[in-house]
Amino acid sequence: MSIKQRLELFIEMVDELTERKLLKKGLKSSLTISSHKDKGWKIEISWPDEDDLRSYLTSFRHFISKSSPVFLNRIYKLCIKHVKDSKVKQMLERNRKYWLGIHQQGAMGLSYQGKNVTPKFVVDLFIKGEYFHIEGEEREFLKGLPDTFDKLFKQQFIDFLLLANKHIFFLDSVIKKVVNENLLIDDSVNT
Repeated sequence: MSIKQRLELFIEMVDELTERKLLKKGLKSSLTISSHKDKGWKIEISWPDEDDLRSYLTSFRHFISKSSPVFLNRIYKLCIKHVKDSKVKQMLERNRKYWLGIHQQGAMGLSYQGKNVTPKFVVDLFIKGEYFHIEGEEREFLKGLPDTFDKLFKQQFIDFLLLANKHIFFLDSVIKKVVNENLLIDDSVNT
């Protein structure tokens, strides 16, 4: 597959993602933790509809799967290596660093059993243990979480999806510019 074909496939997959009901409604979540003297802690969470989330994840997982031709890390690297506009390259490099950073630290710091829980760990748990596989240590781990922690883990998962979408749509807009303005050094190179 040539670089141009891979980038065009990325655009196509983003278009598919935006057609999912979840994104049309708006991927939203909220988490409120409150404390009351008489009642103790209270956690209120609002997540997307579960069926809509599952449907969305069938398209989304292509962007985070290492074996996918539109794996976000690979697309970032290809663009950085093969785009001839230095300003676009710098912007891509900066955003790729941010993208890699959100795998290690989410909007909410989370620690469980004395260990830092990264968004990457949580995403792997939910992708492998709940949404696309029904066996394995990830599923057992999720099933063993205390009630409060299963909610916090799920919130961190949803937060990662929100941030990942921003990177997907950012990269989509850059790729459209690169393709439309012929900013590739050589678009026929196979990847």
